[in-house]
Parts: sequence; C-alpha cells; structure tokens
Amino acid sequence: MTMASKTSPIPNYPPVKLPHPFLTAYRVRTVAGTTPAKLVLTLEQQPSEGRPTPEPLHSDALFWQDLAVPNKEECPPLSDNSPWARARCSPSTVFNWAGASAPSLGQIWNVVHAIYLAHPKLEYFRLTLDGQGNAVIRDELLTTGLAAEHPKQRSPKAWHPVKEETANAHDSELLIFRGAFWQGAASPTGPRPIWVAGDGTDKQMRKPLAGYPINPERYQITNRFPDEPVYTRHPTRRAKPFPGSIAYSRYVPEIDAHFSLEVVNWEDAEHLKLFNSWQNDPRVAAGWNETGTLDQHREYLRKLHVDPHVLCLFGRFDSTRFAYFELYWSKVSFHSPWSLSALLSLIFGH
Repeated sequence: MTMASKTSPIPNYPPVKLPHPFLTAYRVRTVAGTTPAKLVLTLEQQPSEGRPTPEPLHSDALFWQDLAVPNKEECPPLSDNSPWARARCSPSTVFNWAGASAPSLGQIWNVVHAIYLAHPKLEYFRLTLDGQGNAVIRDELLTTGLAAEHPKQRSPKAWHPVKEETANAHDSELLIFRGAFWQGAASPTGPRPIWVAGDGTDKQMRKPLAGYPINPERYQITNRFPDEPVYTRHPTRRAKPFPGSIAYSRYVPEIDAHFSLEVVNWEDAEHLKLFNSWQNDPRVAAGWNETGTLDQHREYLRKLHVDPHVLCLFGRFDSTRFAYFELYWSKVSFHSPWSLSALLSLIFGH
C-alpha cells in the first residue's frame, strides 16, 4: 500500500507551493491510525510550466506533529520575560523519520515551509529532532541560521512553577525562526533564497545566477557634473535581472496564487501598451503624473532601463499583472543590492 493511500488531507494546512521557476505543489496529510496524529508532506503536482527541483523536497519517511501549545502549568509566570521563559511558552513539535538515513536539509526546510504557511503569525516554534542522524541535521539547521539553540534558564527561583529538575529539560530543543525562514535561511536552491532564484533573470549566463554568492561589496565614484549635480561614492550595483524575467516569487495561500515581480521590458509591445494604458488612467495619473504617448512612455522606460539604480517591475498574481513598481537605490537602502527577499518580507510581514 502506498503512503498516499494511507493518508488524508488535513484541513488547516493549505497547499505548499514552491515559487518560480519550480511551482511544485505539495499537500500535508495525516497518517491514518497514529495518535497523536502524524503529518507527512506529499508531492501533489509538478506543473508543466514549472521546473522540477534539483533534489526531492519531500520524504514519505519524514513525519511531524502539529504544533502543540504548552499548558498554563508548564509555562513560567508572566513576570518572567527572559528568553528562556518566552521560548518555553512557544508551541512545539517533533520531527521524526524512519530508517537509517536522515532526510535532507531541503526536506526539513520544506516541512518548516508547510508549518509557517499554516501558522503565519508565529515568531518561532520549538523543534525536537528524533531519528538516525539527528545530530547532523541539528548542526545544519544551526549553521545555516534557520534555528538557534533553546535559551537556558539563568537563575531558577524557588517560587517558579516549573520544577527545578525539568527546568532545563528542553536544552536539546531548537527554535525555528519565521524571520530567518522568509529571509532564505537553509534555502534548498543554493546561495540565494528560493524566493529570488528567479525565472529567466540570468538568460545570458551559462550557469544560473542562483548558484553563485551575492555580489561582493565594492565601491565606485559616480560623477555627472556639469550635466547633473551628482558626485558620489556608492556600492557597485549588481547587474539588473533580464527584462521580462521573474525576479521574485512566493505562493500566497490566503488567495491561492503566486505573487511575483516581473521585470518590465521596454522593448516588449505588450508591456509598453499596458504601462501606457495605466499611466493614462486618470486615477493613476493623479499620483504618477506620467501621462503620454506610446513613444514617450517607451523612452521613459528605456531611460530607466539603462539607469543602474532603478528597477521597473510589474506585480503579478499568477499570470495577471496588477501593479507597477519602481525599486530604486537610495542613501537609506538594504545592505544587499536588489534585496527583494528582505523587501517583500517587510511588505507581507513574513
């Protein structure tokens, strides 16, 4: 009997879908006859318009329990606001697996993905690893920054409701942070977070850009005197993503759609026509003040295309374009050039 035939979907877990260029879809299911219920992440679909992942990001032998909130009696008093006390009051789960070989870090990462899609407001949860090779996975989670060790209780007090012999019984637990996850910690696609792996951003390169580290920090001088009052020293900006490519992508379960940022192509007739119609809409023009002809808008987008400090983007839900953005460098900016992952983390609160 296959694993799929012994499982059933769990309602409070939405589908788990990878961003562009993969679009791979998974489903969280419960394993029949297990108490408490064990959950497993199963492959549901690999869309034809997507790309298979370099390695499987699910395992039929990797299980976990839905997050459990500790009882009030198990929590320190509200007057204890130490890192240990806050961690002790957070939900917990156990990842366990069958067999002699441990799941890959990518498979662990995707289960964390499923948990944070189902529990998007949690700042962190406690994790126990149970299975062969758990020490290796523990080291990988800590080294990649997705996890941190459970804080220790510094000064136990006699009035503390948590028994002294159990006060540090959770030292082996890890804390899995939502903020670290959405910033790309332990991402299975290489040095760059999976959300900005992109689709077609590196069209001219023989090896995908996602396989390389972020650009090194190097400074240069920009001097535009006397034509413009610009004379400044600034970090060298990384090359722009290829026009027409997907620079950022993430599945949004609340609307069951992928949100993406598509790089505007000023030479594409469809892109130009859409930009022109939007800018000539009275409601848009009231804010942008960029009404004009097709030729004027073609020149407007061309100038921004050759300007290294501005990136023009269409916002998309799946294949439907719904917004236009201009992402630009300024004196107060992200440390990493074109830090779309950090930017979208702020916008979406994830």
